[in-house]
Amino acid sequence: MSKNIKIIIVLLVLILIGFLTFEKKISYDKYAKIDYGKTFFNINEYNVGDTILINFKIKNISQNPFYIKEIKSDDDIDFGNTRIKKIIDTNQESLISIKFILESQIVNKDILIESNSDKGSIKLKIIKNK
Repeated sequence: MSKNIKIIIVLLVLILIGFLTFEKKISYDKYAKIDYGKTFFNINEYNVGDTILINFKIKNISQNPFYIKEIKSDDDIDFGNTRIKKIIDTNQESLISIKFILESQIVNKDILIESNSDKGSIKLKIIKNK
């Protein structure tokens, strides 16, 4: 094989690798308008040892992409298949699955959802006081 053909093959392979690893960069300088239901959950009807599952839906009602940057909680909570760091387009929903085992009769859990929402960070509250 000639030297020129080897150079062309190497360049084509590099171009192919570039296309396969390219990731579209989206600017989040605009806030997305979102719609969601309640942010306060009272779990008094559950008993110690029960598995608690709460599904919290957020819908993007704007023309701007909605993006959940991070979900924070100091408690031992499993967020399952929650779409973190994924784009939620116009009229699409994101489901935040909250799952944990109830270990006490008194619960006071805070969950903070950081995103590019026009409402700022969303704070979810889960309590049990019986």
